[in-house]
Amino acid sequence: MRIIAHDAAIRHLTGYTVVRHVKIGTKCYIGAGTIILPGTTVGDGAIIGAGSVVRGEIPAGAVAAGNPARVIGDIDELRQRHLTAMTELPRFERGPADPGGLSAAELAAMQRALDAHGRFYVR
Repeated sequence: MRIIAHDAAIRHLTGYTVVRHVKIGTKCYIGAGTIILPGTTVGDGAIIGAGSVVRGEIPAGAVAAGNPARVIGDIDELRQRHLTAMTELPRFERGPADPGGLSAAELAAMQRALDAHGRFYVR
């Protein structure tokens, strides 16, 4: 993620760089590779998809993605969609990053789940 608070695009024209506030609320999730531009406000609890370019205002509780980032839903819809999917897809209580790692059998079970369903959930 990159947070950029300045805009030097006009420096060669005016001799000055514009500096603006960037505000990111509490409990936000900002995906990998996201660029947040000067003057942006991201509301509390918002989720920004990986690789997005964010400018302007993203409301609290919104899910936004793209270039430029656009609101594509809200966190309640996202939560419900995944809770529903979790009733149908495999779930694992431990993941590869857990202390001690996983056994060969656990890794094989995850690979089978991924091959069969294209995704799974891990705690």
